[in-house]
Amino acid sequence: FFNGLLNSSWAGSGFSTPLYEAIQASANAGCIFVAGAGNTSIDIDSAPRYPAAYALGNIISVAATDRNDARANWNGGGSSNVGVMGVDLAAPGKDIYSSYHLSDNNYALKEGTSMAAPHVTGAMALLKAQFPAESYQQLINRLLSNTDSITSFAGLSQTGARLNLHRSLTSTSTAPPNNSFANSFTFVVPYVFTSFTAVGNNVDATEETGEPNHAGNYGGKSIWWSWTAPSSSPVTMKTRGSSFNTLLAVYTGTSVSSLSVVASNIVRDSCGFA
Repeated sequence: FFNGLLNSSWAGSGFSTPLYEAIQASANAGCIFVAGAGNTSIDIDSAPRYPAAYALGNIISVAATDRNDARANWNGGGSSNVGVMGVDLAAPGKDIYSSYHLSDNNYALKEGTSMAAPHVTGAMALLKAQFPAESYQQLINRLLSNTDSITSFAGLSQTGARLNLHRSLTSTSTAPPNNSFANSFTFVVPYVFTSFTAVGNNVDATEETGEPNHAGNYGGKSIWWSWTAPSSSPVTMKTRGSSFNTLLAVYTGTSVSSLSVVASNIVRDSCGFA
């Protein structure tokens, strides 16, 4: 279900438990929370900026592009924040003609992810009007699966792409953007193993030709991440947050039809395997 849409054109470095819980509660109520990734030239995977970096499935984290589809650079110095795990997509955020606070009829050219995030919020509002029966997960999938790939964000956001409203409005698919092996998201494992999280959503995911049966079970509804394993040190994987028992499998291979299983498990009650 879908019950609301929130835009957050602000960012900070401090984790706030009350804010996290409020956004989590909004997800439970079917709300989408769009957040600017920030404007300080950093990777928010290693130096988080909140609320964009909260690991919650209803947050869409937005970086900024300029009119040439490049990573936006600011007139005062610096550039849009990025993050292969923490940023979902980019949207226009440079030289945006916007209303301004000096008077009721004042306008100015502005820049920042504070300009980019409202493009995505407006797009989500139009998608909701066009597809009123879709859930918030389906609408997010529709938006993120119908973007334009751009070289300036390859490896700098989950989709490596910029917003395309027309494609989102005309697409017939609400499958997740990492529904296929070829479009897997990059899962970045820190060199020092502390707590880290990747957010996934398998609503309307499908089984592709040649896909193995994960953990010995039917392989449908799967989503994919690519991952470079460490040469040593243990890794524990969990599916915390799922409302159902999940299948978790790790493979090596370069195509979906030539995968060799490393480990697999049926995951119950947020448990995983090491």
